[in-house]
Amino acid sequence: LFLGVDAEGLDLSHIQDPAHLIVQDWDRSMQDSQNLCSFFIPSLLDKTVCPEGKHVIHVYSSGGEPYEPWEKLQPGSEEYEEYKKACGDPF
Repeated sequence: LFLGVDAEGLDLSHIQDPAHLIVQDWDRSMQDSQNLCSFFIPSLLDKTVCPEGKHVIHVYSSGGEPYEPWEKLQPGSEEYEEYKKACGDPF
């Protein structure tokens, strides 16, 4: 997921490293669904990757999520939208 954010007035000077890794449970595989999130803010290193006053953030989550729960859902249905929201909540 790539995000463009308005950074006007946002002080990120305290961030020493533009890459961050969050692991929910080190006893689980990092490929388990939603156990790992990685964040990278390349615009902290190179301001030319986005317009002035903006930042770009790359967010990655481990892709070990099985397809089977999605297989039975109809896109746009209430059940689909609820499941999609629950899967996106870690972000």
